[in-house]
This record gives sequence, C-alpha cells and structure tokens, in this order.
Amino acid sequence: MRRLIAILSAGTSAVVLVAQSPLDRLVGAFPADQVIELQLPPTSFWFDHSLNRIASSAQVLMGIESVGDSQKQPDPSDPLLALTGMSFRDAVDLLVNARPGYSWRADGDIVHVLLAGREGRALALPIDHFAVEKATLSEVIHPLCETFQPSTSQRGYAGSGPPPSPLGQRRFTVSTMRGSLMQVLDAIAEAHGALIWHVNYPGPMLPNFPVSIGFVTFDGWGIRIDGCVP
Repeated sequence: MRRLIAILSAGTSAVVLVAQSPLDRLVGAFPADQVIELQLPPTSFWFDHSLNRIASSAQVLMGIESVGDSQKQPDPSDPLLALTGMSFRDAVDLLVNARPGYSWRADGDIVHVLLAGREGRALALPIDHFAVEKATLSEVIHPLCETFQPSTSQRGYAGSGPPPSPLGQRRFTVSTMRGSLMQVLDAIAEAHGALIWHVNYPGPMLPNFPVSIGFVTFDGWGIRIDGCVP
C-alpha cells in the first residue's frame, strides 16, 4: 500500500508516492475468517504461534528466536485480547512486552524477535559456505542443519503434517555466501519472499545443546528440523 502526498509549489502540483512501512500495516484475520486473539501472558507456544499469524496476515518477513518453557497457562476466565485491527508494530510490541527476556527490532525488510542478553547463541554461529539454486524449503532445511556438526548431530525431522502448500513449494535461489546463521536465515527469507524463520532452544541454553530450525510460510504451512547441534 502507498500513500499519496500532494505537494504544491509556485502554482504547480506534483504527486509523490511514499511507501508505507511494513510496521504500519494492519493485522488482519488469519486464516482469513479467524480473528487473531489470545490471553496474556502467552505461553511459548502461543507466543510463537501468534507471531506467525500476525506476520502472515500483514505479510511481513520475520525471524524468531525462542526458548521452550513450562510457563503456566493463563486462567481460562481471563479475557481474550484481539490483535486483529492493530498495527503490526503495536501487535509485535504488545506480544514481546508480555514475554520478559525478549526484544524486537526491524532490520530492513525483516522484523526480528530475539532473546535479549543471551551469549553464545546459535544465531551467531558462522557458516563458511551456503548456496542454494531453485530449491524448496524442504530441500534446504536438512543441509542447513548439517552445516552445524554433521558428524554428531542427532537429527530428527518434523513437518506440519499436510504436504507443502503453494508457498511451501515455491523455489528460490540464494547465491553463494558466508555469514552467521542469522544472516543465512535472513537471506533465505528474502529470497523466498513469504516466510518466517524460527530457531528454538527446546531447553536450557547449554553448550552443544540441540536446537530446532523451522520455517513457516504466509499461507500457514510449516516445516521444522530438530537436533541441530551448534
């Protein structure tokens, strides 16, 4: 969406197109007929799930780093808070403020939700060489996990259940690059164009503790691989 701004000067007029920031987009319903709502504070599942839904409805690329926990479920009698109708910026801010230990920022076209003040995170790990050509997310996720420690990783695999959606089948290319895991995941998201990436620590953040890497597309399909050892 673009805003029209009329500029008048010395009897002449001009129309300038100003692109709307993705952060100012309104959160819609997702899926199309379902209002996005939840109780606060969110559990780790509902935190990730709600971020997926608001990013998909607003079509904003996103990267999410999270840690599993055993946070108590909200009281069923607590009122539901609707995120549909908020600006994307306000919805992300509300969710992150409701989960102590997280922060968020916009880096170019990608919004990052990250663990705050954690050292030795998997996202900082260097990847010396990464490149894919006309690949799908299903074809990318195993080699990405193997860039960690292929000889020691006890890899598992999990998808969302149904076969890949149209966006799950989309093919994309990432030219040869080197960088951190976060930079590689951002490159994948930008090349795909309709994606949320996830890096999840299932338990305590300890050296060589396995992490999960996942992708969720804007049409709701997801894929994840477990047991990637940094």
